[in-house]
Amino acid sequence: MELASALTIIIYFLLIVLITILIVIGIKLIITIDKVNQIVDDVKTKLSALDKIFTVVDLVNNKLSIITDAIVGFIAGTIKKITNKKSKIKKED
Repeated sequence: MELASALTIIIYFLLIVLITILIVIGIKLIITIDKVNQIVDDVKTKLSALDKIFTVVDLVNNKLSIITDAIVGFIAGTIKKITNKKSKIKKED
């Protein structure tokens, strides 16, 4: 009987140690998760600032695209008129 009681005491002691280790690991995990949440919040605020910058860049890009399309259309129309006049002159000759 003495061996059985000694084994139960050892098992209880090991269970207490295991539970203590799990509690410490759990507390450390909670602290780590809080730190990660702070980092994620910081990244979100920085990304929202960058999002505003990218919105401005996109707006400027769209406006420049419209302007360049108009310029290219005007130049293409002018070249087309010139080539049409030359082809009419050649047909008349």
